[in-house]
Amino acid sequence: MSNSRAIAPARPPIWVLVLAVSGANIGVSLLSPAVPLIRQGLVATADQVQLVLTGFMMALGIGQLIAGTLSDRFGRRPVMLVGATLFLLGGFGAFTAASIDMLVFMRILQGAGAAACVVMGRVIINDSFVGAEAGRQLSMITMVQAIVPIVGFAFGGAIAQSIGWQGCIVIMAISAGLTLLATLFLLQETKAKRESRIRIGRIVRAYAGLMVNPTFMANGLTSGMAVATFFVLSGIMPYQYERYGVGPLEYGIFFCLCSVGYMAGSIVNRRFVPTLGLEFASFLGALLSAAGVGFALLADIAGFGSAILVTACMVVMGFGHGLTVANSVIAAVRAAGADSGSAMGLVGAAQMLIGGLLGSGIVAMGGDASFIIGMGSVVGVGLFGVIMSVLALRLQQAN
Repeated sequence: MSNSRAIAPARPPIWVLVLAVSGANIGVSLLSPAVPLIRQGLVATADQVQLVLTGFMMALGIGQLIAGTLSDRFGRRPVMLVGATLFLLGGFGAFTAASIDMLVFMRILQGAGAAACVVMGRVIINDSFVGAEAGRQLSMITMVQAIVPIVGFAFGGAIAQSIGWQGCIVIMAISAGLTLLATLFLLQETKAKRESRIRIGRIVRAYAGLMVNPTFMANGLTSGMAVATFFVLSGIMPYQYERYGVGPLEYGIFFCLCSVGYMAGSIVNRRFVPTLGLEFASFLGALLSAAGVGFALLADIAGFGSAILVTACMVVMGFGHGLTVANSVIAAVRAAGADSGSAMGLVGAAQMLIGGLLGSGIVAMGGDASFIIGMGSVVGVGLFGVIMSVLALRLQQAN
């Protein structure tokens, strides 16, 4: 039963939603170049420092499953306000953290806040616009999301090298503060009818149904493996570039080119996906991404690995992701039918959770100290993504 008090949907300033959705990418890309500096400054192990990224991503993943449900009951604006506040408080706490344990805890708080902002930014678009206009506005947000890592890695590297890793945290806190103020003064409620209560049973049944849907799972795991490789590399590549003699600034510039490759792949995808189809384009992207990281591994084993060569391989991987990520997500959500909202939340959460868990696991196996272990594991993840994309393609052809 829904609350009969309807609120007239108001069209929000798009830049506010862009700022809200960008929090997740800012939280990873800004801090990744500073990983070695955090390890030195807080006298921590590689496993502990990896939790600075993993904790954020895990909270980001789980938070996305919760935030959407809460907003159906309490409204979009209150959830966005709480999320921005948590992101801001986590930033203050992370800046003053004197130990790695406190930094990890505050990063988890940041991730939970960023999750609420990301989900609300997307769902408010759905509340406020319809049809082609909704697609156009969402495309703008997606484009900015692709640009943020490019700026984030380069800018984060420059800040970390000049004033330390705490400077990256300050930028995150400023972003969270702006989101909070903009939501407080410029954003109106867009949820026309609120649920009278949270229906846990219905939510559980929807997620359970998706977990046994083979087409959803194949496409969802294809997307999850692609995103996971990016986040795993964000945790292990700073150490490899350091072994190449590359500092945080240069690492940020080099690794941001991966996002340039992603943008190029997305542009090509828009041109050719109507001809290729979602599943086949996703398969080609997964294959190309696996080839990119595989060549980087073989080059290092053969003894001619370098920062420039590895960067070129990362660009190829990013290009492949541009073909894979969006197509596999759309195919997964399409396979969910009436549970498309739950499907979108589950895919987004899975991307973060898979990336976070694999990142910590690979570092625990020595991926930070050994490029062969680290990149070899990433190649394995990429190949699993290829297998899932083949399965998704066959299921689509069978139907």
